[in-house]
Parts: sequence; structure tokens; C-alpha cells
Amino acid sequence: MEKKISKKREALLANLFSAKADKVRNAIAKIPDEGDPSLIFPMLRTYHDWEQEEDIRTGIAQILMQLKTESAIPVLLSALEEPEFESDRAFIISIFWNAGLFPVEHIDFLVRQAIIGDFMVALEVLTVIENIESGIDQTMAQEAMLDIDEYLEENPEAVQAELLRQIKQFLHTYLNQ
Repeated sequence: MEKKISKKREALLANLFSAKADKVRNAIAKIPDEGDPSLIFPMLRTYHDWEQEEDIRTGIAQILMQLKTESAIPVLLSALEEPEFESDRAFIISIFWNAGLFPVEHIDFLVRQAIIGDFMVALEVLTVIENIESGIDQTMAQEAMLDIDEYLEENPEAVQAELLRQIKQFLHTYLNQ
């Protein structure tokens, strides 16, 4: 049985990474039924590589934004660290809140993404943080606020400065509840 599953996964990956758009579309159509969290990273790669094919990107986005498994969180966080996905960071972060996945133990990491990212990355981080209902570690939140202060002190006119101030304000309000 394991070989059959492996062969199915191999075929799915081969089609997902195909140079032929029809094969990629076919793989995307099968992923909701046959896929598993190990396909998240390959889907992100395909999403990145097919930037000119909106239907392919939309199909992948729909799948990723319906993830309901906590096992997706470390994969998505890992993808944010990959240089190849730098232009896709806002999209990757948007997956968290769209899928209802909240990486509460990684607020500091998300805030760093907002600091090093552009306006859209910071906006997506703010959205994720605003939708967290509970469980933010006080020490981590305080450190994230200090990181924001330090960055804004050196870069008061940064394009994402106002969003960073909003993130800090939200964290501050959250801690004072």
C-alpha cells in the first residue's frame, strides 16, 4: 500500500512541477483529494514559478487558504525564510489568517517579517495578529514591540512604519487586557 501512495505522490509532484500548464492544472485539481501537508512547499514553488498563469496561481491559493491543519504552520514559517519566496511573503502570511491558522508561538517571527518586508507583508502580519484570540506570550510580545521600536527609531519614514505602529499598539492593548 505504501508503494501505491508513494507512486501517487510522485506522479502528483511530477505533474505539479511539469513545464506543461495542463499537467500542472491536473495536479492542482487532484491535490484536495490526494494531497497532504507535505505538498504545501511544492505548491508554493509552483505558485511562485507560474506567476504568468493566473488560473494556476488561483487554484493553488484556493487550496492553501483552505488548509485547516496545524501541521501547515511550520511549513509556512519555513517558506517565509526561503529567499526564493521573498516576493511571495505577503501571500504566504495571508494563508495563515485565511485558513484560520494562527502561529501564536511565532509572533516574534511574524513581527520580524513585517519589519524586513514591504507594506503588504506588514499588512498581512497585522491581520494575522489582530485575528489571534488568545495565547500570545507576554515576553515574546514585549520583545516584538521592542524590535518595532528599534526599527522605527532608525527608519521612522519606512513604508510600513504606520502598520508597525499598529502592530505594536495591538500587542500593547492585548497585553493590558
